[in-house]
Amino acid sequence: MKIRGKPLKLLIEGYAIKKRVKELAEEIVKSFGYPDELYAVGILKGSFIFTADLIRELNIPVIVDFLWVSS
Repeated sequence: MKIRGKPLKLLIEGYAIKKRVKELAEEIVKSFGYPDELYAVGILKGSFIFTADLIRELNIPVIVDFLWVSS
């Protein structure tokens, strides 16, 4: 696949990303326990998929919001 004529190079395999997201979720639960509510704030647009994947792995109640920022 190419974008603007430049070839894309795979840097990290999908299974490795999924494994790390699961590890991060375990670290979060270990740090915060099982609170009544956990707030997750992602920065749009780049973190949307990562945030969703992480929240699915948490298996605890999570309130999610996103910030839109500009450089």
